Amino acid sequence: MLKKFHIFDSILYSLFSILYSLFSILYSLFSILYSLFSILY
Repeated sequence: MLKKFHIFDSILYSLFSILYSLFSILYSLFSILYSLFSILY
């Protein structure tokens, strides 16, 4: 039982880390776009 829960916990943790990395990539892309627009306009 405990072992199964631990595996589930690790799966959740990996999903959260993937989501976090995706959000950070999106955030960096948006910041780059924003800086480009501010340079252009």
